[in-house]
Amino acid sequence: MPANKGKRYTSGVLTEDEFKRLLGQIDGESATALRNRALLLTMYRGGLRVAEGCGLKPSDVDLKSGRLRVQNGKGGKPRTVGLDGPALKALEAWTAKRETLGWGDGAYLFGAIYSRGGGESGGQLHTSYLRRLLPKLAAGAGIKKRVHPHMLRHTRAHELATGGVPVSTIQKALGHRSLATTSAYLDHVSADDVVAAMQGRG
Repeated sequence: MPANKGKRYTSGVLTEDEFKRLLGQIDGESATALRNRALLLTMYRGGLRVAEGCGLKPSDVDLKSGRLRVQNGKGGKPRTVGLDGPALKALEAWTAKRETLGWGDGAYLFGAIYSRGGGESGGQLHTSYLRRLLPKLAAGAGIKKRVHPHMLRHTRAHELATGGVPVSTIQKALGHRSLATTSAYLDHVSADDVVAAMQGRG
């Protein structure tokens, strides 16, 4: 059972600078570093839930078109999202490294690199790994906010909204059944942000 089951936290969002600082805490070119950078960028730019990111298989991503297929979204509802340049670049670097690990066809895209407790390398990464990782990265980056995986999803929704993307499109990107759920995500959008977006200044 997840440690945060039954708990509700204020979601908040990260600024562009904060995310860059967060990502900058993952240095080096080791398999773990390349995987973690690619995973965080994919989750953030794709607006993914933590379980969706950890559950991806290599066939779910098309690096040429930049399309990502979430096969098992919440409620079993699949959806397709787009990834931008930074996420695709990180994915390409990780994919090249991943090919050297000798994982079988059933391995996850962002699989566990070192097995524990008899697990197989390339098996599904547990969501608790990211729940522990992000606060450590945030502390190293000097970010005082409570940073957690779902914050990346909220941040992406906020960016899309302030960029003038229709709420109905954001709803599809996030895989929400209800438009009300999407609207709740966008409570972070301030009146100034709304005005700037409507006036083409966002």
